[in-house]
Amino acid sequence: MMSKEDTTAAIFGIPLSVIWLVAPFYAAYKDFQNGDYFLALLDYAIAPLGIIRSLMFMFGD
Repeated sequence: MMSKEDTTAAIFGIPLSVIWLVAPFYAAYKDFQNGDYFLALLDYAIAPLGIIRSLMFMFGD
């Protein structure tokens, strides 16, 4: 049986790791669509930048 700590880690850990993997690709894709090839490369190469920029694309104008 899983402990409370294991359950909490699974609830938060799995979605965060999926976001960490998918978000930079989404930001790079959106930059590629807009013609910003250098920013697309940076979004892919620097994952925290890609995560922040993907959130900006999702919740921005």
